[in-house]
Amino acid sequence: MRGTKHANDATAKRLSRQLRQLLDDPDKYLPTMTWKGRLSWGRKDPVTKTLQDLRKIVAKKDDMKWLSKRMLAKRGDPVGKALAGSLHAAHDEEISLVGNFKSPNFGSGSFIRRGDGKQGYLAGLQNHQNLTLRMLPWEEHARKGMYFFSWEDGFVCTGPNPNPPKGWLEDVLERSRFDFKHEELEGVDVYVAGNITSQEVLSGTPSPQGWVRLSFKHGPIVGIDLQSLKATKEKQ
Repeated sequence: MRGTKHANDATAKRLSRQLRQLLDDPDKYLPTMTWKGRLSWGRKDPVTKTLQDLRKIVAKKDDMKWLSKRMLAKRGDPVGKALAGSLHAAHDEEISLVGNFKSPNFGSGSFIRRGDGKQGYLAGLQNHQNLTLRMLPWEEHARKGMYFFSWEDGFVCTGPNPNPPKGWLEDVLERSRFDFKHEELEGVDVYVAGNITSQEVLSGTPSPQGWVRLSFKHGPIVGIDLQSLKATKEKQ
């Protein structure tokens, strides 16, 4: 099959472990909806609708016949189709063939093709330890205005409001390719990378080399000088 390869021992063991974790506790690897509001006209948000559908699938996670039908269904939520296929694959005793998914925005990962679910959605659900790739199954919801945050300590959807959870920004900056320094000035958390100072970033003072400033809705400010943007490579 095109795009499929034989899994080496390391890949097979890693994917088997991830699938077993998904089967044991599917809810643990799905986003938590923290927004409790309603859309205009009292409509329920699409993420809550999808999560409700996924819970029905989770309840049938050991029913292979039911999962087989759901993962091939013509109708139904596409995330649900991928989850049904992934849970079905989690029952495999051995893994020999895997697909290899690659995305410039979400990263890459091996996955088992099962059912008619989108490859990226299957890869995201099966590689739930990948903090970026696991957001891919929710891309359509994000396009509809829903905000998702994935970090080492959680995975949440804050609905139509971009409210970063506590600890999210710090984790993202720590995993970035830059070495940030943190300082609290005038009650504001300021993070800087390169040859600029926290005070310059806080006050918006121009510098000869130039720098980029990112201001977050919940208060923190991030500054990166242009030289660092050009020179810094991916962290090892």
